[in-house]
Amino acid sequence: MSHNKQLSLILGKTLFAAAWADGKIQPQEIDCLKDIIFHLPGVDDAAWTELTQYMESQINENERQELLSELHDLVENDEDRDFITQATNRVFMADGVITTEEQQAIREVSYVLRKESDKVDLDGLSEAIHESLKRRDNAIRKSLRPDEITKLGQGDRLQLLMILEERFAEQEIDLNISQQEKQRLILFGALLARVANADEEVAPSEIAVIEQAVASRWKLTKQEAAFLTQIAFSEEAQGVDLLRLAREFYEVTTQKERIDALGVLIDVSRADQVIRHIESVTIHEIAEQLKLTQEDISDAMVDALSREHGK
Repeated sequence: MSHNKQLSLILGKTLFAAAWADGKIQPQEIDCLKDIIFHLPGVDDAAWTELTQYMESQINENERQELLSELHDLVENDEDRDFITQATNRVFMADGVITTEEQQAIREVSYVLRKESDKVDLDGLSEAIHESLKRRDNAIRKSLRPDEITKLGQGDRLQLLMILEERFAEQEIDLNISQQEKQRLILFGALLARVANADEEVAPSEIAVIEQAVASRWKLTKQEAAFLTQIAFSEEAQGVDLLRLAREFYEVTTQKERIDALGVLIDVSRADQVIRHIESVTIHEIAEQLKLTQEDISDAMVDALSREHGK
């Protein structure tokens, strides 16, 4: 395990531990903290699996102090201290604002990292984290209709799944696939629609690529694929925070499935014969949030050109 990966892993655990310091954390706060910790450098599948253990239940005070001590011991130089400080700043910048209380919490972490203190005020750090997460949660909720807000506490993955099931039930359509596959399906469709709608002009050819992609992968009928695509372009799906959408998709897919999805994102952008700048930016942003590399993007682009020439 690389040194920075170890730092991110212990920092992630420490932040979760601090969030649990007052003995309670709301489901929507867990979702917001997961969004942020998910994007710490070096957090891959293995690290993410390990971190999820710290999301499920309260962490006792002794373990919290042990984590802080481990983080303290891992920090070897100014580069490590800067790495942790920047990552901690990112947590509190979730909504673009750092309050006075959060500045004090960051200083507390800095004191420990610079070995000017052996303890950190976990209560203060916990309070600052909760305030930051509350603001991020409020910012996400502002994009939703009032009747959708009650669903958000269950995570956007499940929110979109419920919308899919409700809409399909209204049409008396029964998808013969598992709940996990339905989750993958609706998240995949929402990501594809996000690229198609990046320039706020959706071409019929882009819709056709999306319908074909979901139909072939999940063996949907033409009607089912068309209706799923309508949901993917709905206000609810388009309003989901992209960081949250990517993280939810990551959690229900393998690395190969994410790379395959990247190829379809490129196919959608190329459907009208030209990849616009905003579409390229959106693809790169989604790829980064799915923890895919520039090399993955380049390979996917080459594969897309090969598919086109092979027609």
